[in-house]
Amino acid sequence: MEKIVIANISFSFENNKIIDDISFTLEKGDILSFLGQSGCGKTTILQICANILKQSKGKIYNSFIKSSFVFQEPRLLPWQNVIENISLSLKDSDFTKKEISQKAKKIALTLGLDKNDFEK
Repeated sequence: MEKIVIANISFSFENNKIIDDISFTLEKGDILSFLGQSGCGKTTILQICANILKQSKGKIYNSFIKSSFVFQEPRLLPWQNVIENISLSLKDSDFTKKEISQKAKKIALTLGLDKNDFEK
């Protein structure tokens, strides 16, 4: 079964301890929430799990084939429509422009958007 195991991770930034000795296991299908005040390390833990930051101590085992990361701040380009924004993640692929557009539309529909939303 796919899972991620976080074992005793710690992270410091400029001699400031952000997180210390955090451990958990998340298996495929599990849901995990991090709650806490601003600045307590929630995003730092997620960035370590997504391999964006490197922990200063501890170990991570990740058998998931793919990982996703959702940012807290808006990341859409306001001058592009929905399909153009979704297409950004496919631009560096070997797909043609037509294939990228088709895949972006399929993703949009899978996410529950309506075809009327595509040009917004």
